[in-house]
Amino acid sequence: MSIHTCPPELIRLMVEDLSSDRAALRALTFTCKQLNYEATRLLCTSVTMKDATSHLMYLRMLSENPCMARLVRIYHFPETGDTERGKLWTLIRLSLPLMVNLRELLSPRTLPGRPKTRLLPIVEDGSVIPFQLERFIWMTKAPYHDPQRALVFLGTQHKLKHLGWCVVADPPSAKIPRTLSRLDAFSYCIPSLLSGRSIQELRWSSDDNSSAGYSSSLKLIECIVHMSDFRLLRVLSLSTHLADLVLHQMCRQDVSPFVHLEVLMVDSLCLLKYDYFSQLFSKLPRVTRLVFPAPYAHGAHLITLPILKGLVRKAFKEIGNLQYVDVYFQELSGYRRWRYGLLLPEVLDMSADSMFLEL
Repeated sequence: MSIHTCPPELIRLMVEDLSSDRAALRALTFTCKQLNYEATRLLCTSVTMKDATSHLMYLRMLSENPCMARLVRIYHFPETGDTERGKLWTLIRLSLPLMVNLRELLSPRTLPGRPKTRLLPIVEDGSVIPFQLERFIWMTKAPYHDPQRALVFLGTQHKLKHLGWCVVADPPSAKIPRTLSRLDAFSYCIPSLLSGRSIQELRWSSDDNSSAGYSSSLKLIECIVHMSDFRLLRVLSLSTHLADLVLHQMCRQDVSPFVHLEVLMVDSLCLLKYDYFSQLFSKLPRVTRLVFPAPYAHGAHLITLPILKGLVRKAFKEIGNLQYVDVYFQELSGYRRWRYGLLLPEVLDMSADSMFLEL
């Protein structure tokens, strides 16, 4: 059977088998019309390349074929490369409104170069925003990102499930939908974003790594930990510079609002050495999984495997419901997992986002 006589449904299934191989998909775009369309459709669905050159190529294609922009579901701003070439930022600004089915928009903490144009679509009185996001990550505090415009844009997104936010301004809490279930935020953003919402997953970060920052944050941390809005929280991730302060505050509570917490992610293995370790997990009766994504970060001493095994044994002994401990090994570029106290042989490849997924 010739490819020209194949049913469109069969061609689509054939090409979708290659959906994870972007090089193969690009090769198919140079073949016949049918394969070109299906390959281009998959290539356009997710635009997450890190380098500016690849973005430039795709955005030029979208500008020549605006109908293809309707296929884009995920767009991440570039992180590296020459953004001045080809006026990339202008292309991004013009292309975003065409992506009417966009569901995920991500801006990294640092962008290459300095965008000379505002990146988010302009929201004016009476105007209709071209898309409704389910995931919006806006973690860059650079002044050229125009915090006020980001705030106004955030207020137009009524279907958000996952928000990453660090803008230094009070977010429009009343306009953020109650459907929000996952939050990535700095301490100063959490009270207004969390209030009145049933967040299930929280990635809590600090933007100040200094000891002075610890002291100035203590009252804010105490206030957050005592909020009643953690009743449905299942997953908590703490950055290294917050972990000790937050966990110590959790220990001091008479009644813990974290009773439904199942997964705790902390960078440093020092958690397993804290004096209040046993007391802490008596307040967290449902924790079944500990994750250490960067156990040797920030100058921590390298812990040998025998010592690590001893710490993990202690964890399984003192945490009654513990089922899994996942530790990242840089030399393996992956995680080793202990299940019910036994070290499994395989190396697991888990992205940061997969930490928040069901086992």
